[in-house]
Amino acid sequence: MKSFLGVCGLVVVAVVSMSLTRRGDDGSKFFDKTFMVENGGTLTLETITGNIRITGTDENTVSVVVNTGARSKNLENFEVTAEKTASGVSIRGAEIRKMIFNNWNLDIEFIIRVPKKYNLDLQTSGGNIDVQKLVGAIQGGTSGGNLILKSIDGPVNLKTSGGNVLVENGQGSLRLKTSGGNMEIANFAGDADASTSGGNIVISNSKGKISAETSGGNIRAEVVGNFKGVNVETSGGDIDIKLPADIKATLQAYSTGGDVECDFPILVTGGKMRDNKINGDINGGGELIKARTSGGEIRITKQ
Repeated sequence: MKSFLGVCGLVVVAVVSMSLTRRGDDGSKFFDKTFMVENGGTLTLETITGNIRITGTDENTVSVVVNTGARSKNLENFEVTAEKTASGVSIRGAEIRKMIFNNWNLDIEFIIRVPKKYNLDLQTSGGNIDVQKLVGAIQGGTSGGNLILKSIDGPVNLKTSGGNVLVENGQGSLRLKTSGGNMEIANFAGDADASTSGGNIVISNSKGKISAETSGGNIRAEVVGNFKGVNVETSGGDIDIKLPADIKATLQAYSTGGDVECDFPILVTGGKMRDNKINGDINGGGELIKARTSGGEIRITKQ
């Protein structure tokens, strides 16, 4: 924005600043700014704390609203900045001055609306990431919250160090990781790679390759079409895989702590069939289904 000369320019800048950051009657702090943008740009957001909620719209704008709870401490030391860049829009939430012992205790929420065709690069150290109705690449992570993705189209690469993961409806590809939660992926058309160190994994109505790994839970996977293979492993739970009756696949299933059961007729390869191990072809063979568990049962069933 071009500034006017002299005192008039100072007045204009002051008015803009007041409109972007203000304190409400309940003690909350608000940040509100809108940018005109083109489809296909990138929103970059980095904040030391706060939940992130992003929705794709039919507008050619990026609107940024930040709400801060009235009971937040150290609010005067938290600053939000947003600016238009060559690639899109950049947002930052940071402390104004460094403090050695700083109990943030901030209730921060970034509510952002972007064009439906837009890319995201997100980082928060203390909140959830919630993205809906978006066509574009999504990457980033959170150190302490859940990942929620609904009606998305594009490659996704996200991780959280302490939350659950939920994906509902979408296509493209998924690479998701959590160090301490459950994972649920439903109605996704595309390859899905999901891993957790401490929870269950449920993948339903999948159209694409499934890769899933957990160190402390069960895995349930359901394939409905466009089968590209399944590779699942758990160190502490059961594995249930549901397949179409006419699927053509090659099965490699092994359990060191339970039985392996299969509803399909199997043409055994590589030795005899055992209670805890099956290697063979289903309906003549095809894409590989690989299932391994160290502490549970494996069940392969028909839909």
